[in-house]
Amino acid sequence: MEPTKRPASDGASNPGESTETSHVPTPPAKKVRLTKRQLRQDPLYQQFFKFRTELNRCSAASDCKGAVDVFRQLQQNPDVKCNVHMFGMMIALCAKAGDVANGQAIYSYMQEKGLQPNEVVYSSMVKLYGDSDDLENARATFDVFLAKVAGNEVELQNKKTKKTAKGPDSAAGDGGGKTRGASGGGRIKLRTLVPLFAAYSRVRNIDACQQLFQLMGDLELDPNEPIFRAMIDVFALACIDARVHGLTPEKATYFRDSMKFILRDMKDSILSIGHKTKNSLQRWFREACPGADGTPRPWEVGTCVPNDKGHCQESGFTLGRIHIRRSEYVTLASQIEKLVVRGSAKRERQWNAFKKFIAARSGKYDVFIDGANVGFYGQNKGGVCRINIPQIGVALEKWVELKRSPLIVMHKHHRLQNRQHEALFADWERRGLLYACEKGNNDDWYWLWAAVHTCNPDSVLISNDEMKDHHFNMLRPKYFQRWKIRHQTRFHFSWGSDGKRKIDFYLPAIFTRCIQSHHAGIKNTSASESSDGAELADSEVIAWHFPLRDPKPANGDQDNSERTTSAVKGSHHPPTSSSVGPTIRLRVGGVPAVHADAGGVQGATKWFFCKRVGIESSVLEDQH
Repeated sequence: MEPTKRPASDGASNPGESTETSHVPTPPAKKVRLTKRQLRQDPLYQQFFKFRTELNRCSAASDCKGAVDVFRQLQQNPDVKCNVHMFGMMIALCAKAGDVANGQAIYSYMQEKGLQPNEVVYSSMVKLYGDSDDLENARATFDVFLAKVAGNEVELQNKKTKKTAKGPDSAAGDGGGKTRGASGGGRIKLRTLVPLFAAYSRVRNIDACQQLFQLMGDLELDPNEPIFRAMIDVFALACIDARVHGLTPEKATYFRDSMKFILRDMKDSILSIGHKTKNSLQRWFREACPGADGTPRPWEVGTCVPNDKGHCQESGFTLGRIHIRRSEYVTLASQIEKLVVRGSAKRERQWNAFKKFIAARSGKYDVFIDGANVGFYGQNKGGVCRINIPQIGVALEKWVELKRSPLIVMHKHHRLQNRQHEALFADWERRGLLYACEKGNNDDWYWLWAAVHTCNPDSVLISNDEMKDHHFNMLRPKYFQRWKIRHQTRFHFSWGSDGKRKIDFYLPAIFTRCIQSHHAGIKNTSASESSDGAELADSEVIAWHFPLRDPKPANGDQDNSERTTSAVKGSHHPPTSSSVGPTIRLRVGGVPAVHADAGGVQGATKWFFCKRVGIESSVLEDQH
């Protein structure tokens, strides 16, 4: 029953009476949202916009001094509210310039304003302290971030548990994506750890580096090139220092076994190296690597340029064709499937229908065609891009002529929008050469999963797609990188003299452009890599080959090993002889649309090699 409101006759309440209206809570005032025009006229917003624009300029120009000037102006205008993103830009610029004093001042001021640091701020502070060798503050900042992430994970898991208790429908909305935590902060990334590794390696702290390396496994992070370089440096420098005081055989064995593990993990995680990493490896193999008695056991090092068959005259070895292991095929296919079906029961039913389609033709397909990528090739004319269905048919029939079993995977709406080619679609469908994805699905995941699921080392994927979105969404991208470099086949269309559409295919290189090890008593590493790798693990390594990336003109080294080389869309330059393998010459002449191979190591014509002195090199022939 609602309380009765009594009208006040004289504007004052009788103190002797109890008024029921006094117990009615006052509704909170609604927050008024300003329009864009009102915001532009607001002096505080104008000042905020000025600061933000100036910070964007400073960030693009790496202008730390300009960012500090913005911070000083911000202190003089306390009513202007800046967000965490702007403070993160200022701290990141200070970390890049090594300005510890101003970086600390900005961080303290941000906390005084009640803003919670995010992953960018924490990573920048760790870099700020780590680069200045302030290991105490660097580790303390990292530990605070680590504890915050752990708390956020627990909080998020509790929320998921509550949703699951309410029913499966409520839990389906989570989608299984990246966990950011309820209170922000984000996840620990490699850029948070790299400055710590570098700082610990400079002071020869092997235990701290190994502890961080173990932590990366717990966080499901794959180490990148700068982290491997730091691990190589710390063992090389520590081994050289230990030799001054007398290196015992036990300690020498410890150093050799540790580096063996690091190099094996490095071979599985990254494809090529920069010149900084080359120098670190050269120091280990030339100066640090100990023999069984603790004395130096130098290796012969140098650079070589393999011929088109993979033979390196300088080192005497022949590079092989490396495949990922069957267990890695299965793991990669499982990761793709999780990305497809998360958060949607309808999409899961459609995905199961596709799996049933593939299972019914088990082992039949060995060529998978990205229909949209092939159909849209060269169709951007005058700003209008329409898919060319007959062009897809040209690619399909060439593989049929080669007695292969192709499958076109494309979205269903392409068929609905091109009814004039219905007869062509119906023919492909009748022959079992077409699968059309339903609305709401990403067709890229379908052809990618189908190509991986076969676990066939000789299967190929026909696409010029760089697949960067797939690469960065993978839980373990190192598997995807190695799969891509071995299976992606690029193509190029051109017009023949008879006025018909012609196509050239460019298969992966004869030898795999990735880090390779050569083992005593094993003639062919590619056959062993296809198994569980146990044979290689127990054998002695007698040589290493590392693809070298060309240095950047600006800073000399490309530290981001996860970045792949992408070709400019619409480019029609021929490939270099080192970047593509044998071509199915369906037509004499013609050049591919891109001039980078599928491994992201375009221009890696030079290789850095290390081989044992006094051991006769063996030629490794590819049995595939």
